[in-house]
Amino acid sequence: MSLFLAAVFLAFVLCVLSIFLANVVKKRVADTANGGMYPKGYWFGMGIAFGLLLGMPLGISIGIALGNVAIGIAIGPALGMGFGTMIGYVLEKKHVKNIRPLTEKESRLQRVFIVFTISVLILGVTVLFSLVYLYGLI
Repeated sequence: MSLFLAAVFLAFVLCVLSIFLANVVKKRVADTANGGMYPKGYWFGMGIAFGLLLGMPLGISIGIALGNVAIGIAIGPALGMGFGTMIGYVLEKKHVKNIRPLTEKESRLQRVFIVFTISVLILGVTVLFSLVYLYGLI
């Protein structure tokens, strides 16, 4: 029961975050309409972030429906990444006039961020599946 409540709470938090992100994206779109310039890949990243925020609650819901939350946690980001990639591609094409090349500083920061993100994801997945495995032993 406590796992179910944790999943529902996580889904609620992610839904609130996705609403917040939608407002941020809406504001950024309005800024772009006023002539703002964004670095290459900006809209693609925003689409992926939005897709992940929508995919996680969907995945947890699927996991609860299937009776195995671990499967839902695994499926959610995959669905979110696919959906977010489509959103990002459309946004990138829509705002092609307001895209500028990356500066050297932004390029270096992007490489560091990618390495950090991959490291955190690997650590998070390892810890998550370890906890799910240990919970299954109880």
